[in-house]
Parts: sequence; C-alpha cells; structure tokens
Amino acid sequence: MKERQTTSTSPITLAMASMLFAVAIVACDRPAAKTSNDCRNNFGEDVKMAGRTAGQAAETGAVAAWEGTKTAGRSVGGLVRGGKDEAKREWDEGGEQTEARTAEQSSDVSREANVPRCPED
Repeated sequence: MKERQTTSTSPITLAMASMLFAVAIVACDRPAAKTSNDCRNNFGEDVKMAGRTAGQAAETGAVAAWEGTKTAGRSVGGLVRGGKDEAKREWDEGGEQTEARTAEQSSDVSREANVPRCPED
C-alpha cells in the first residue's frame, strides 16, 4: 500500500504571510490616505502597490519568456540556413535583444516597488 504524501507549506509562503500580517498590524493605526499618487499612506495603498509590482514583474517574466521563445526559433532557423555558426550568431543576438527588453521592463518593476510612504504630518 502506498504511503500518503503530506504536503507542507513552503518557507517562502510562510514568510510572505508573516510579512502581510505584520504590515496589516502596522497599517491599522495609520491616518486616512492622502490624495497623492506619489506616495502611499495606508494598508490599502500598500496592497495596491504590491499588486502593481507583482503585475509588472509578471509582465517582465512574460516578455522574457516570449523573447526567449523567439530566440530559440531564430536559432533553429539559423541552424537550418547556415549551420552551427549561424545558429550561435542568432542565439547571441537574440540574447542581447532579450536582455535589452527585460532591462526596460525591470525599471517599471522598480518604479512600482519603490513608491515611498507619505510623510507624516
């Protein structure tokens, strides 16, 4: 008879849950939100910032995956057209393009992740 495998919560999941709990406790005694898009002042704005950051990060990952797929396709085409040397050239060129595109995207992630807290009056 097969033993039943037990699942455990990953340390990363536990750490994220602990951080969200700590942020919720700290945010409970914050004053009402200011109407500025340049800073965040309460728990709701913290959650929005986290969501936007996660969205930007997911978009960056999707861009990297798409660029990688195109690079692989071009490399196969290069192998058919010109052999190993052409495939390597296509691979290297595609890698540079992927790096450039993800660098553009990562600045968006950094901008979303670094919205400062509003100064307390």
